[in-house]
Amino acid sequence: MNSNNRRLLIFASIILSLVLVGIIWALTLPATSAQYPRVSPPVPIVQAERKPDSDRLQAVIDCLPPELSINNKDTRDRVNRALNEMQNEQLERMFQVKDSPKLNEAEENFQRCLKEKAF
Repeated sequence: MNSNNRRLLIFASIILSLVLVGIIWALTLPATSAQYPRVSPPVPIVQAERKPDSDRLQAVIDCLPPELSINNKDTRDRVNRALNEMQNEQLERMFQVKDSPKLNEAEENFQRCLKEKAF
């Protein structure tokens, strides 16, 4: 049994040595730029002015508050506003459980603005 264990130990050490030599050989291969294609920098997205399709769409665009625009980078304010508005019976409103849900201040301002523009 002793000779079998010794043969197994020699065989395992040869295999581990070959694996180690293979890893070292793979790490020393030259990494040329031909092997890795160059990635071009991402193209910046330019948001073009969109002409509204209808007067109603233009009224909606005009009535949206500026703090909801993409240019507003204050994420803490946007998250706080979203959390405050989520407390306003959102699930009941979504599933139309109530006939007349309570509107928050921003929704009332939006509704008033649309009425002023005759929509």
